[in-house]
Amino acid sequence: MDIGVGQKKLDAVEEKCGLLETSIITKKTPLEAKKRQADEIFRDLQKNKNKVKKELKFFEDNSNCPTCEQDIDETFRDGMISTKGSKQKEYADAIKSLMGTIRTIDEDMDALRTMENELAERRNSRNEFSANMTAMKNSQVALKSEIEDIENAIAETDTGNRAQVLQDIENELGELEISQMALSGTKKTHDVAYELLKDSGIKAKIIENYLPIINAQVNQHLQDLDFFVKFEIDETFNETIKSRHLDEFTYASFSEGEKARIDLALLFTWRKIAELKNSVNTNLLILDEVFDGSLDAIGADEVMGKLLFKQSEDTNVFVISHKVDLIDRFDNTLKFEKVRGFSSKG
Repeated sequence: MDIGVGQKKLDAVEEKCGLLETSIITKKTPLEAKKRQADEIFRDLQKNKNKVKKELKFFEDNSNCPTCEQDIDETFRDGMISTKGSKQKEYADAIKSLMGTIRTIDEDMDALRTMENELAERRNSRNEFSANMTAMKNSQVALKSEIEDIENAIAETDTGNRAQVLQDIENELGELEISQMALSGTKKTHDVAYELLKDSGIKAKIIENYLPIINAQVNQHLQDLDFFVKFEIDETFNETIKSRHLDEFTYASFSEGEKARIDLALLFTWRKIAELKNSVNTNLLILDEVFDGSLDAIGADEVMGKLLFKQSEDTNVFVISHKVDLIDRFDNTLKFEKVRGFSSKG
């Protein structure tokens, strides 16, 4: 390839990378801000909807006050039922409308991620192309120098020796062509290996075989934890989370306690996949401060009763925690205290 033509192509790739990068920078920050704002509004609407639902149920189920035992005026009660019912519908409609907005934002973010992937691929192509151009320029300089040396050598030899010099050059050229063919074959092999080892290559095919088991295990663990959503991942580990009403959510839209449930479901799922893949099942499970974070009391009970103690039938389970109210749940406990800056068995 001509160096000048190659440089023009490299400049075109550089220009395209610059345009993509500018477009991504322009769109990403405001889009992420819209996403955060939409998620916050969704949580507020859901919270208010649940609150109104609870208040509506109170007036529907009670004709007198459970606290002071006085009768609730029927007209007032009917008015509150009507008001709360209307308010509940308003929140439900607002949530439905907001979910459409969130889906649109998610689609825009998917498009942005596609642009980021394209930019990364173009940058890789640019770097590879630039390296090839540098190699070609260096090769061109070396060839020019070699040609000059040959021309000087021919000029210094007599007519009889020139034919031999040319023959030697042709022999060397033939050897270089054979070497080039061998290197081209090696390059093709490396290119095939590169395609196979990419995230979208053979690794994705292997993961695809395990996806039904992974998704089934995760959803089973989530049900055990009384978290009724449909969780799925694809071969590139992009998650899709849907509610009972098939509304789509992202991991970031859940509370910290709900995220903890998802994390634990994934943890126990990967443990099961490792057992299936390696045909080896370790009898040791260590959970370090799992119950000390954002997991609420109900979630802790569900993890204990429905996940952890199932494991303990044939597994040595060690739970590291600062919560003293967990002590009565285990057969054996070890207590450590900080003494003069060092941990010591109490």
